[in-house]
Amino acid sequence: MGQHDIQVRRFDDDFSHAAALRWRWTVDEMHAESRLNADEFARAFTEWARAHADTHTVFVAFRDSDAVGMTWVALAPRIPSPGSLDRKNAEVMSVYVVPEARGLGIGALLVDAAITWARQAGAEHAIVHSSKAAISLYEGAGFAASPLVLDQDLGQL
Repeated sequence: MGQHDIQVRRFDDDFSHAAALRWRWTVDEMHAESRLNADEFARAFTEWARAHADTHTVFVAFRDSDAVGMTWVALAPRIPSPGSLDRKNAEVMSVYVVPEARGLGIGALLVDAAITWARQAGAEHAIVHSSKAAISLYEGAGFAASPLVLDQDLGQL
């Protein structure tokens, strides 16, 4: 089974697949604690996704009828310049593929769909915060480390 057996679709209203994948990734695989059960999380997740639909877009990968991966793209407006009043940046986030489907090129298909959509939406730049294990995936999609992009973790102290 290869990439030709995988379909990547953009979702604007049905966020159930993305909610289930997010639960699986964080709770089932990473053993994160949740104050909600899976159904409560799915409802809250869907509410959040609908409230942020103007800035956040989700792509889900399917193998047959099974959702096997997802990614999100967040668009953010940039300060206008004299050359362009409508500027945007994109951030690729939450790229995830279920363990049993890894190694089939699904991550690359998801990132490609996200970048293609961001470019069509008018984004000038795309960034991603990667794990060490995924750096080669993003480099293969054209991302490169930049000495001009600095990062500061603003997590809780």
